[in-house]
Amino acid sequence: MPEVVENPRAVDYRRRTLSPMPMLLTLFLLATTVALDAADVAPWTTAVVDKSGREATFTVAGGTITVVLPEARLALTQADVLAWVGQAASGVATYFGHFPVARLRVEISARGTGVNSGVMFGGRLIRIALGQHATTADLASDWVMTHEMVHLAFPDLDERYLWMEEGLATYLEPIIRVRAGTLSASTMWHELMVGLPKGQPGRSPEGLDDDHSWGRTYWGGAGYWLLADLRIREQTAGRQTLDDVLRAVLAAGGDGTSTWPLAKVLAMGRTVTGVDVLADLHRELGSAPVNVDYDAWWIRLGLRQEAGGLVLDDAAPLAAMRRAIAQ
Repeated sequence: MPEVVENPRAVDYRRRTLSPMPMLLTLFLLATTVALDAADVAPWTTAVVDKSGREATFTVAGGTITVVLPEARLALTQADVLAWVGQAASGVATYFGHFPVARLRVEISARGTGVNSGVMFGGRLIRIALGQHATTADLASDWVMTHEMVHLAFPDLDERYLWMEEGLATYLEPIIRVRAGTLSASTMWHELMVGLPKGQPGRSPEGLDDDHSWGRTYWGGAGYWLLADLRIREQTAGRQTLDDVLRAVLAAGGDGTSTWPLAKVLAMGRTVTGVDVLADLHRELGSAPVNVDYDAWWIRLGLRQEAGGLVLDDAAPLAAMRRAIAQ
């Protein structure tokens, strides 16, 4: 029998402008007891704090992270903030096999409400805005920190292809959180089903390379990477996945501190998988306004929205692929 999962959010999915959004899913509260090393001690619980008391440094999977708290007093404790940063870093490191960069500085500013904005600079600095009255529930449901850390694991491309960078972070962030156990797979798929139509071209006469609107940049880009993941798995009978491509890009030096031509990324996809999915998709979506038939993919993956919630059909042709993406 198909599984029916109640929609976790009755409101529209987060706007992907790195602005605050109410979260209706109850997630695990951030904990400082997550086993990340042989001693079962989360590294952020033993962070080295400087004399000012505002800067704390710890190491996750080869990456040294310094977290700088704002001068303004937060309702959250330093331990809360370090656990939030550390758990996001751990999820990203688990996906890629190690933390993407050797050193990272995370500067927290006190403004707005909840977790309300984030920017990554040059693969070495992330700035995040956190409301003074933000709670541990805000941190537990946050996606911004993981989104920004995904940028650390992919090279800077020509500005024309910003949609590839932002789209990747939009697609990969929830997958990382699902695999880390802080987001349910049903929520991830529900959010993709709600969000991806915002990346369709509508009346735009341009492809993703030339249409720099918000929806096309974030959700159009996310659609490219979802399709790439699905096609790679199909064309290689599951032997290769997008995971393999992204890990190979990072292993070849393509982290957030580097700049690559797009051709190098596309060639890496071909070399790793033996199929030319990345280049083929770029030819399809980059230069022309293509309306992607996501509904056809949802049927094949066994995903159906009904009044009672999201239906997961494990008898669907690509149900195993759907489950594999979340594992």
